[in-house]
Amino acid sequence: MSLLLRFRLTWRNDTSNFSIENFRIVSDAGNFDLASWFIIMESFDSGKTPWESGRYNYGPSWGALLWLVNKISDDNFDSRLLIVLILFLFDLATALILVKFNKRILAVFYLLNPISLTISGYHNQIETTAIFFVLLSIFIFSNQTARGDSRKRIWIVASLIGISLTFKHSFFILPIWLALRESKIIDRLILLIVPYLIFIVSFLPFWAQSNTAIIQNVFRYRSYQNFPLYANFFDLTKVDLVYLSLTFVLGLITLGFLARKYSPLDSLALLSISIVALAPSIANQYLVLATFGAILIGGRLSFFFLFLATLFLCKNPDGLEIPQFGFVNISYSVLALVLFCMIINFFKNSPGAKPDSKVN
Repeated sequence: MSLLLRFRLTWRNDTSNFSIENFRIVSDAGNFDLASWFIIMESFDSGKTPWESGRYNYGPSWGALLWLVNKISDDNFDSRLLIVLILFLFDLATALILVKFNKRILAVFYLLNPISLTISGYHNQIETTAIFFVLLSIFIFSNQTARGDSRKRIWIVASLIGISLTFKHSFFILPIWLALRESKIIDRLILLIVPYLIFIVSFLPFWAQSNTAIIQNVFRYRSYQNFPLYANFFDLTKVDLVYLSLTFVLGLITLGFLARKYSPLDSLALLSISIVALAPSIANQYLVLATFGAILIGGRLSFFFLFLATLFLCKNPDGLEIPQFGFVNISYSVLALVLFCMIINFFKNSPGAKPDSKVN
């Protein structure tokens, strides 16, 4: 839908040149990330792995899907339509799990909100893949908590989180959050070891060929390091950024400890906004994580964030870049500050532990 919106806006400004070929050109328009997918798919034809392209910073699972897309598509237009379809299916699957949590209205809102539509439908980044697998793991974890099932469920939960990390390691701290909730040492160890082990082992088939590229582009990769939240309070030129990165990790662990008595779904919502609020860097695609959490948490601050983030993406060059939204002056720092207020509000309005959300 975001792709069609972009086409509609482009066509409106140049109706004399309306054609199907115009649609193909607009469909190829995008940003650095979409260009990266095309470059990676071209590199497959040369026998290279995704990391050797220099434009891939994740585990191998999304790369495997790009390999499949490259095999069955003829050009960039077809490839992009397949990528959009894959991301839509992940969004749809996530919405269906929310329905299983008896969150039907929220499921529809997650599927159709303008931020998810823009990132999945136009930007084509892959946060939705990570969200799906962690939400599925939380659904199983909630059942395990409610029914007292065997340790088998803990293994499944840990494995699903590991799979999520092989797509995109957005929820790298989730194993620690869940381990803090467990009373048995063996369950804690499973949650702490299995996800990270799956993530590391997933690189082994490619290690001999691409170990240098994997180390450089995944384990040593650092994004913009723009520290949006901290920029509201400190002059970043006078602060050692290593300390701020350490604050990010320690802050997430602390929040995980504080959230351990809340329902698994509520904790996941809190984690989704906390990762973005405290992050050393924010790019457009990370707003989907915060959107997912904000939708689940609800309230005025959440809707305020969704409103601001939508305006931001309407103007942003890596978003829809709609000329009519040129008046918008919203920064990542403002969005991070709103998310930080949401974290405070989460504990302020819910000082006690919440019961587990009902699941079907």
